[in-house]
Amino acid sequence: MGFPTGPEKDASIGHIKAVDFDFVKRELDKNNLTFVVTHYPLLKGDIDNFQEMWNLLEKHTVIAVLNGHYHRNAVLSYASVPGIVNRSTQRGNQKKGGYTIYSVSETLKVAEKIIGEPEYEWLDLPLHN
Repeated sequence: MGFPTGPEKDASIGHIKAVDFDFVKRELDKNNLTFVVTHYPLLKGDIDNFQEMWNLLEKHTVIAVLNGHYHRNAVLSYASVPGIVNRSTQRGNQKKGGYTIYSVSETLKVAEKIIGEPEYEWLDLPLHN
């Protein structure tokens, strides 16, 4: 389940709109297990009303929160929920671009694929019921 977390004004902190809270509430009521996908991480300093969203999400089973914004691979922790930050598809100052690949089974595997190079798995998280 994804929802916008961008700034309301250019170059400002991220914000989740009321209409998006309503969408999240409806979707959470329909699904037992959920991946949450955002651009900005759901953290203080990144989104002004992140705590209001966490108050809603913590009442449901969220498997992981997937986001970008930092343009690098990293693992965050949202209490007991893992946060996975993905690289950008843009090259930046590197010679080749790349992207992230997710595989879901008994575990959540996250790999990076740089164009013309072998896939590199950098995370393997167990999924708990």
